[in-house]
Amino acid sequence: MDLSEVLEKQKEYESAKYTFSGMTVASYEKAFEVEYTHNSTAIEGNTLTLMETKAVLEDKQLDKYLAHMKKS
Repeated sequence: MDLSEVLEKQKEYESAKYTFSGMTVASYEKAFEVEYTHNSTAIEGNTLTLMETKAVLEDKQLDKYLAHMKKS
């Protein structure tokens, strides 16, 4: 997918998001945040899985993850 396709998708989303409930939009935005963070940090060499990234971002379980990593 190139930049023009991404920008087109963004336009479609912006024009259609008001037809969805607030909860649906919030859900999509949270999923995007998790996936974007996971992919961005993976590029930098982070070894967290998508679910671990979700746990850190949404459930604030960084301390539990770090404790687990120390045991490994």
